Amino acid sequence: MKVDKRTRDRFATAIHESAHAVVATLLGGEITHARLTPRDPASLGHCEYATLPDEHRDAVTYAGAYAEARWRYGPRLDLRHIRAVLRTHASDAAVLTASVDGLPRHVEPLIERSWASTLSLAHVMFLTLEIDAARVDAALCLPTDPELRAAHLASIRMGSTPGAFTITPRLSG
Repeated sequence: MKVDKRTRDRFATAIHESAHAVVATLLGGEITHARLTPRDPASLGHCEYATLPDEHRDAVTYAGAYAEARWRYGPRLDLRHIRAVLRTHASDAAVLTASVDGLPRHVEPLIERSWASTLSLAHVMFLTLEIDAARVDAALCLPTDPELRAAHLASIRMGSTPGAFTITPRLSG
């Protein structure tokens, strides 16, 4: 089945915004929502944050470009693929160009581990135009209990795939 460029670009934007949301969550932030904005000539999508620690801003920004490049060019990326995507996302490029630390490439394994979650969120966003924090949490299989949630997030950051493990709460007494 042949898919037109407009549809491909819309799904690429859904991947991009979903990756911002996933990595923000994994690094301790929380999104308000991520949206596709097909009628906005300045931007095809955006992600808004309820909280985002300053020290993770570059990593969350890079996550969108990396994930979109991965979807467009496949899992074996090099910097020219990332740069090609950043040429179409001026605000992300500006944030990363201003960074004194270079590209936050430590984010790449997080995206790889959470790729299935990112894709599922992108599919929802493609169809409904929006995802929220609850959808991101569900895609990452995060429990609602704060202690268990923190343990799950730490496990994913340390190398586990979302949904591929169980953490049993310690019983006191």
